[in-house]
Amino acid sequence: MRKIAVLAGMAGMMVSWLGAGVTIPPKAKDIAVTVYNNNLAFVHEKREVQVRKGLQRLVYEGVASQVITSSVVPQFSGAGVRLYSQNFRYNLISLDSLIQNSIGRSVTFYTNGEKPKRQKGTLLSAAPVVVKSDQDGKLYPLDSPTQVVFPGIPPSMITRPSLVWRAEIDKNAKLGVDLKYLSRGIKWKSDYVLDLKPKTLDLHGWIT
Repeated sequence: MRKIAVLAGMAGMMVSWLGAGVTIPPKAKDIAVTVYNNNLAFVHEKREVQVRKGLQRLVYEGVASQVITSSVVPQFSGAGVRLYSQNFRYNLISLDSLIQNSIGRSVTFYTNGEKPKRQKGTLLSAAPVVVKSDQDGKLYPLDSPTQVVFPGIPPSMITRPSLVWRAEIDKNAKLGVDLKYLSRGIKWKSDYVLDLKPKTLDLHGWIT
């Protein structure tokens, strides 16, 4: 009985931190990008977000899509932060990903047949797509996932390249986040135009 109670408590804690989340939007207080020759860039940016005390998920939204995760160095100010884990998350929106992330959530669906009926229910599985109707409590296997209508993007989906931190914060505060990382996929090139004149010359350079 004690083992079951402990496991239940651990499950409750896991659900609690997964459910709680603070998004740090891409509104940088300060940002600097240094672009190198070998398809590499160094990004340094600062953001602020209001946080509450306790264990939670911080979603640092809008990092470079080719961020080198091993190079990420976050620093926090304004509150004490104990960082337990860091992951890079990015969900492309597709019918399959919407179905997968909507399991256990309320959806609208159309029944099979020549005269489909519109109902509301809870999505139970993705393959096959099965919905439990709120109207009669029956389970409806659907011929196609396109028969499901989603109320919105599920909160578990992260549709922009993001860093997700599992962290414990020691007080309610405005948290300052100072982030440094390397990223691939950022290049630069230079073009020059030389304007020769009888006694002088003008050199114009363009960097992109």
